[in-house]
Amino acid sequence: MSKKDMDRTLRTDKQLDAFSKTQIQKATVNPYAPPGYNKQKKHISCKQCTASQTSSLTCMTCTRTKPLEDFAKSQRRNAEKARCLNCMKKREEEHISDSEDVSDDSDCYNETWHDIM
Repeated sequence: MSKKDMDRTLRTDKQLDAFSKTQIQKATVNPYAPPGYNKQKKHISCKQCTASQTSSLTCMTCTRTKPLEDFAKSQRRNAEKARCLNCMKKREEEHISDSEDVSDDSDCYNETWHDIM
């Protein structure tokens, strides 16, 4: 790897310190790699062009943008369908109250196959 390397997103030459250690490792030759790996063209981005870490999400239910701490870890993985903890709690409470209405009618489910036949 030369002292200057190519930023693939801007297609410009930049100094080596414009790239992160991870990006530099991607571009360097790996002597332990399988045959043909080092011949492949590597696409690297400088620090300026690399996307920053997400610090907030928008809840799909209440449409409010909130910090990551207001979302469950499982919700963070799919940002387009993320629901905040408050909305998930409200939905769970609604679901429980709906199921309580059905459980009052439990006498109709006490029949067995022998009663039917």
